[in-house]
Amino acid sequence: MLNEFMISAVVPTKNRSHDLLEFIDSLVIQNFLPYELIVVDQSDKSHFIQIQKKLASINISLNYFHRTDISSLVQAKSFAVSVAKGNYICFLEDDIVLDSNYFSALIEGFKHEKKMIGCCGRI
Repeated sequence: MLNEFMISAVVPTKNRSHDLLEFIDSLVIQNFLPYELIVVDQSDKSHFIQIQKKLASINISLNYFHRTDISSLVQAKSFAVSVAKGNYICFLEDDIVLDSNYFSALIEGFKHEKKMIGCCGRI
């Protein structure tokens, strides 16, 4: 079942490192971790070291891209899709705090509704 739900979690961000680090705090306590975290950072300076330290203790692949040439949320998401390795892509905001069962609930939704190809909003 685990390989069936390889989730690429995508987080575009720009100049909100504090919010992003709080998001990552909520990510590391998930009862089901995504396959990979893709951060497309459009900030003035890279926050890779801070993010890498937060994720060092868990089993999740970090794909961090510091791309000041990307100028919009749509471009950041499009870029992330082009590098994602998971078979599901979950777009998240950098200023959210996830419940500890967020990804488990997401998977349950896809298992329950076999024809569902996407979802949004509260799970």
